Amino acid sequence: MSVTKIAEPYAEALLELSDSSKKLTTDMNVVSQFLATSSDLKNFLGNPLITRVAKKKVIKDVLGEQISSQTLTFLMLLVDRNRIAILDVIAKRFLELSCLLYTSDAADE
Repeated sequence: MSVTKIAEPYAEALLELSDSSKKLTTDMNVVSQFLATSSDLKNFLGNPLITRVAKKKVIKDVLGEQISSQTLTFLMLLVDRNRIAILDVIAKRFLELSCLLYTSDAADE
């Protein structure tokens, strides 16, 4: 199964949680930028030898003050489900879907 197929339901679920304030979109932009600029963070999260507890602590320490509690909870879920390694793909797909949704909403108005 491709990583994109695995990421899709997570991105869709997060999109369903998002509201008109677009806070989750902002949060996922922050997450995406962190992953794009920090290969160390991406490698750390993708390393299967690092415990879930350690990954959660790093996520809270690095991103906790910059994202909402809802997004932080979502990231903890990804750690619990062993999907945190594909966070970059999930974030990218969420942002694509979010852009499509908000663009179509604006066109409908």
